[in-house]
Amino acid sequence: MNNLYSVILLLKRFGIYVYAGNRKDDIMLMQMEVKDLYDSGLLLQEDYLKAVLILRQEVSKYT
Repeated sequence: MNNLYSVILLLKRFGIYVYAGNRKDDIMLMQMEVKDLYDSGLLLQEDYLKAVLILRQEVSKYT
């Protein structure tokens, strides 16, 4: 996992499609979904940390 698209594909594996109409809002929703997957035990810690890092980098581009 190395970019936003790979995080989107990760979420799609679980049937999660995020589209709020605003890129920053989409990324924030993705962060919540990734956290929920991790808290549920469906994501490995390594995948969770990589996804969170990528999403935080993307959010910083829009602020």
